[in-house]
Amino acid sequence: MRRILPTSCLLIGFALCLKANPTLSLDIKPARLTVAAPPGTPVAIQQSEDLISWSELVRGVAEEGKFEAAIGSAGSRFFRAVSTESVVKITRGSFDLKINPSLVSRPDGQVWIQAPQTVTVRPGTNFLAADLFDGRLHVLPRRLHDGAIYFARILADATGAIQADLLDAAFPSTAIPKTMAAVAAHQPLSVVLIGDSLTEGAGVADYHDTWPFLVFQPSAPTNTWTLLQDVPQLGVRQLGIGGISAEYGLVATRAGSPVLADDYDLAIVGFGANTELGDAPLVEAIVHALRGAGIEVILQSGEKRLDGKATPFLSDEDLLRSVATNQGCALADTYSYMLETDGTYSTDNIHPSVLGHQVWAGCIRSVLNGLKEDPRPNRPSDALETLASLPESLRPGFPDSTTVQFKPSATTGITAPTLFYNSIGPNLGRIPSATAITVLISGQSATFHADRACAVSLLSECQSTESANVQLEYGNGMPGNSLTVVGSFSPRLTPAAAIGLWSSNLPVDLTITVTDGLLRLSGVSFPFRKQ
Repeated sequence: MRRILPTSCLLIGFALCLKANPTLSLDIKPARLTVAAPPGTPVAIQQSEDLISWSELVRGVAEEGKFEAAIGSAGSRFFRAVSTESVVKITRGSFDLKINPSLVSRPDGQVWIQAPQTVTVRPGTNFLAADLFDGRLHVLPRRLHDGAIYFARILADATGAIQADLLDAAFPSTAIPKTMAAVAAHQPLSVVLIGDSLTEGAGVADYHDTWPFLVFQPSAPTNTWTLLQDVPQLGVRQLGIGGISAEYGLVATRAGSPVLADDYDLAIVGFGANTELGDAPLVEAIVHALRGAGIEVILQSGEKRLDGKATPFLSDEDLLRSVATNQGCALADTYSYMLETDGTYSTDNIHPSVLGHQVWAGCIRSVLNGLKEDPRPNRPSDALETLASLPESLRPGFPDSTTVQFKPSATTGITAPTLFYNSIGPNLGRIPSATAITVLISGQSATFHADRACAVSLLSECQSTESANVQLEYGNGMPGNSLTVVGSFSPRLTPAAAIGLWSSNLPVDLTITVTDGLLRLSGVSFPFRKQ
């Protein structure tokens, strides 16, 4: 029978029924162990040699305000008493959930104690989760985030919570075991950030308010997220560029790229805000390239688009889980963390506000929580796998890598210095920022050659007031096409029509001709498929 409650708030009380929940280190084991507990409380005595792996010794029910257990000949050095109660009580106006803390013993051997909190549930399915870094409760729309313990599934309608089901609460295994070991052991860590404006930290005027600063840079007085609390030597390279699509990440992680050669421990990847389909095939290709180089990956699920609609890649739980399973990466469900908040956490329904960056930083930090976790089986596939939930037209669209050329073989244009300090050359190929680019005006052209390609994209650094209409000829029998390159406040990568519809590689003798306007050309990307 379903009972409708007259409230939209859920009162969650996580508390041990014991007056004390000791972990005892005993030089001489007593014959008996006595703990105080309310009469009728189910109690278990557990033992451990290392404060990590606990086994049950004896259980029973407290009588007359105490529980006594025989230790006997147990060989362990550590003992603790925990409540074994695990019930859901539905009372008038609220849910009172009492979760068995022994189900979620921390890796250091202590029980996970959750302070009572009041949280709001929304109509539909809600997952009640404890953040692994700050310990606070979150109400998330799906069970996807790797930085949380999931306690309960709550169903609600417009009148409030109507059903609560306990989940098998446990610390998650980790897909980034080397990184987690470094954090837990306070060892140096090298990180690269690859993505669009959300990875770059757009949405706020002061860099000190961005989530990358909050997580990776020395702490301001209000910054409680900094990883420097756990990692004294932290190197971070920012490769996020606003307005860019996932092909940029494919360029950055191409075979032989500096990103793959620089021995990073961890990459945080986030794309999808700038295309309707979320670049799912390219994102999996990026993660695959990083994992193949031994770099562990946290994949961000992103935020909403400007029009308020989530891309399928960001909102599709099965699709995200498939990428994580296929390629062995961790998931930071930034999308759900932002959905949990109200409109004050976004400046334009896509870029986080100051408060939104704090939410984002907390989400990333919860995955990098500093707690020792069991490693998850982590075996990237030898070849990219088609994601079944993709549209049929995209299933062959898995470029394995890309070649990038920064200088044309011939040109009728002129050379000029790069415009941007954060130029696309240094980001993608460690080309010195002073390297000249090619400037083409109406009637001028540049040529490039690739032995194999399934598509072409132009890398440009035009100012926001500049644009160019461009004609492309491929020189291999494929029909040419035209496109418009529009300037921006940052470097751009503009995909042209796919050669052979992404399905096959062809040799390309590319001629780029400006028919109107001005084009500042940094280079050309030639994605290709493994044959």
